[in-house]
Amino acid sequence: MTCPIFRQHGERNTEPWLLGNVSFTAVMKVMALRQSLRPYIESELAHTAFTGFPFNRPLLFDFPADAPAWGITDQYMVGRHYMAAPVYAMGQRSRAVYFPSGSNWTHYFTGEMYAGGSTAVVDAPLNEFPLFAASSLNVHEGGANGEFGK
Repeated sequence: MTCPIFRQHGERNTEPWLLGNVSFTAVMKVMALRQSLRPYIESELAHTAFTGFPFNRPLLFDFPADAPAWGITDQYMVGRHYMAAPVYAMGQRSRAVYFPSGSNWTHYFTGEMYAGGSTAVVDAPLNEFPLFAASSLNVHEGGANGEFGK
């Protein structure tokens, strides 16, 4: 979902309707999220094409003065305004998340706010993965400071 191109295929059957009701519901929610973020994704991909900066990148890329960000290897930026903190272990339903300094962060699904420079244990249910918006982005109106389409 947070990659520039969303593809769900592989050696085994991965069609959402073959995964069972719980997984199907979660996949459909993520696909709807992807569609709702399409203007942001397109804007950020245009920024990538113009600047050469990668769409997905380590935290240190956007927060070079934040020393702890240099040690974070399991979170990444999704464009300039979102941060993903994936859960990698089957059955894991929470994880520690570091929130880089220089911005406050809002959980995309819950609206909970986190202070930059802090670490918190965040719930990670199957259908609401840890995705955070920088304080410069109004999550529910879409648009990073009105930048969509520019």
